[in-house]
Amino acid sequence: MDSETLVKCAHPPCQCLVEEEQNYCSSACSKADGASRGPCMCGHRGCHAGGEIMESDDVGPLAVE
Repeated sequence: MDSETLVKCAHPPCQCLVEEEQNYCSSACSKADGASRGPCMCGHRGCHAGGEIMESDDVGPLAVE
């Protein structure tokens, strides 16, 4: 990540951080936009909101630890 400014993923249950220019950490969060109920399904290891851990994703975020 080249940006020095990180912000929380725009999907409410998600706890991942993304570059300011991005809105979501994954396609799962992008598709779930507006759905604030239920666990986050991004699958990133640092996301404390739950969901199944995935091997890889289309975007590699820096997650909250």
